[in-house]
Amino acid sequence: MNTFEYFMEKGDVKKVSKDFALARSLIESADMRIRFVSKENVNGESATIIYEQVYDALRELLDSILALEGYKSYSHVASIIYLRKYQEFTPAEINKLDEARRKRNNSKYYGEQTIPEETKELLAFYLVVRPKLDKKIKELGL
Repeated sequence: MNTFEYFMEKGDVKKVSKDFALARSLIESADMRIRFVSKENVNGESATIIYEQVYDALRELLDSILALEGYKSYSHVASIIYLRKYQEFTPAEINKLDEARRKRNNSKYYGEQTIPEETKELLAFYLVVRPKLDKKIKELGL
């Protein structure tokens, strides 16, 4: 994985003013996604859609952190890599987010289906990493 600075130099991340309103909006959107999918049963028909929604919720939370730090990312990878800045996020967690990004990309753009076990695993991961993301968001002023 490249560095966050690489994505800044490439123009995939821009330095902007801290945007608390955007961060709040992204968090609300992430919460809506999770509320919606938590009502659904994970099965062969729903697994891919739920997986994509959980991943997108995680991405919105990552982007809310970037907004609070004064960045705008146009790259999923850059948003994930930014977590390297914080010691509380382990390399395994960052790798899991990147794996989720790849699976979501493959399902969204290449028609690869996600199996229910993968979706359940991502939901379990979400429950572990969400408190860490919330703590960081709170530390940054929300």
